[in-house]
Amino acid sequence: MKISWFLLLLFAFLFSYCYPVMAEEMDLPLPEALETMDDKNILVMLEQAVIEKKGDMVFAVIMELRKRWETNPAIGDMILESIDDKAKDESYRLILLNEIVTSQGNVRMPGKRLMAPGQQEGYQKKMVRMLAARIEDPVDSPAIRGEAAIELGVIDKSKETVKVLARALKDTDEDVSSRAAFALKLVGDKEAAPDLLSRLQGLMDNPDEQPDLVRRTMVSLGRLDAEQAIDTINSIAQKTEDVGIFGSAVHSLGVMHKQQLIPMILDLWNSTDRFSLLADRAMANLSCWSAMRENEGMIMEILSSSAPETAMKAIQKIQSLHGMVDENKAIDDLQKHLASHDRDIKILAIQTLAGFKSSTIKELLLEARKTETDTTVLNVLDNSLLRMGVVIINGRVVE
Repeated sequence: MKISWFLLLLFAFLFSYCYPVMAEEMDLPLPEALETMDDKNILVMLEQAVIEKKGDMVFAVIMELRKRWETNPAIGDMILESIDDKAKDESYRLILLNEIVTSQGNVRMPGKRLMAPGQQEGYQKKMVRMLAARIEDPVDSPAIRGEAAIELGVIDKSKETVKVLARALKDTDEDVSSRAAFALKLVGDKEAAPDLLSRLQGLMDNPDEQPDLVRRTMVSLGRLDAEQAIDTINSIAQKTEDVGIFGSAVHSLGVMHKQQLIPMILDLWNSTDRFSLLADRAMANLSCWSAMRENEGMIMEILSSSAPETAMKAIQKIQSLHGMVDENKAIDDLQKHLASHDRDIKILAIQTLAGFKSSTIKELLLEARKTETDTTVLNVLDNSLLRMGVVIINGRVVE
């Protein structure tokens, strides 16, 4: 009798493992073969395909799982149990972790009409508890704990999640701590800023030793509009030799959208020559350009203020790389300064306008030249026009 049960179990295992191959030999499409299997066996099939690195098989099984998930509440519980089981293959668990949240950021589960009242909320709470437990389990792998942190940040914005992620932020494994920092950005609660800043300040002496953690922490602080982090982020940007960290620092300052940060970003842009590799320098410049473009409207406001020099220098930088979005607005605001009583402002306006490719610039500068009496300003006008192909000899325009 015992032998009969053993043979039956062996047959069941071989059937579940070999059925797709048999189906292929019988010209039965794999998706149709998978439809005949029960939920437990299809999860076994997925783990085996992951272990054997059979990409096509993994994809096919995942598609079948998603389809079942829409109508079967039990499949979600089975998947949560598999994720929770540290004896399972790590890559298999990671794939399932990635599947519990849809591309729209929602928890994957059957429609409300297929679940009892309150069952959806209960399922989501169960998932949150599972993810929190994975994050805080020091025995589990850093990859699982880090991925669980991100998934938790996507699906739950509660104060308790902020606390869980703040604790994970102090983890000694960078894979866990850096993903916790990223997840806090996803939660978007400003109460996380002090913990993020404290972690970042602890990394200031050697920021390049944990680049992922530094980058993600700075970006999260920027997204949370943490003004108290500005000086720390700027100090790291000036100190780092890692262009990725530099770019993240500049991005963080840019997304705060604060007028007082424009000069700081400009100073950082002027320091990119310290990156010896041409590719690194290009990446650093692109990061600065992107941060300035993020604040283009604010730069226009500064241009119309009582101290427009910074705005003009910023516009020159933007134009030298990939240009501006609203060139016409910039030109309109700049040409007003051609009549400035301040010689330096007037010269800066001429040089800035000369960087635009608009056909109106030549006419603007020629018109300004007719009434200009300052010889220094006239020389700047003539040099700018010369670069546009306008030749001036003895004060006269040569056609």
